[in-house]
Amino acid sequence: MVLAYGQTGSGKTDTMMGATDEDDEVVSGTEGIVPRLCKDLFERIGTSRASGTESYSWAVKAVYVEIYCEKVTDLLSKGSEVAIRQTGEHFVLSGARRVDVASTRDVLQVLKRGNNNRRVAATRMNDRSSRSHAVFVLELTETLLLTLPDGTTATAPSKSVTIRLVDLAGSERVGESGVTGANLKEA
Repeated sequence: MVLAYGQTGSGKTDTMMGATDEDDEVVSGTEGIVPRLCKDLFERIGTSRASGTESYSWAVKAVYVEIYCEKVTDLLSKGSEVAIRQTGEHFVLSGARRVDVASTRDVLQVLKRGNNNRRVAATRMNDRSSRSHAVFVLELTETLLLTLPDGTTATAPSKSVTIRLVDLAGSERVGESGVTGANLKEA
């Protein structure tokens, strides 16, 4: 898990996502942790090879939620509520939309759609201050495919990995940020 924490306006979102232009597209050369991680991830998936009669299949799903005033909502389903459930040692985001992604471009589109639904407000310190914690999750599943002597294919148990990347809302001194009303409750 990677967490970005700091004062409002310190660059947490830019560090996680990268600088964006007026169309909310990541500016080339300014990619943040999430786009760079995804680029490396899909390059490695593309070059993963097995030997002989073995090959690998990968499925990658993205989930994007926000935590705002103690409520978890799905950024990919226009704010539908999400429940956090514990199953054994794991936590599950029940009700969150899981989107198949096959490339860095797919991930950037998911991020753009989710970021458009994220709660932001202007403060004295930042004209687009994130008011919520954003949690971007990548779920990877690897399946080993075996070609049997008769030419049929069998699958072996798969491995799963979950990557969580978190952009925390800014911590701020209320007097410096100038927040009032509902934004004061968020601070």
